[in-house]
Amino acid sequence: MDALTEAVYAVTTKLYQQAQQQAAQQKTEGAAKKDDNVVDADYEVKE
Repeated sequence: MDALTEAVYAVTTKLYQQAQQQAAQQKTEGAAKKDDNVVDADYEVKE
């Protein structure tokens, strides 16, 4: 039973670490993509 518990702990630890890495990567990418010079405007097409 101890071997099973240790195996489960090892797997969950690995999953937790991967989730943390992905969250950190997304946070960095989100900060890099932010553009303060973006203007959101309405427009009308005239033909």
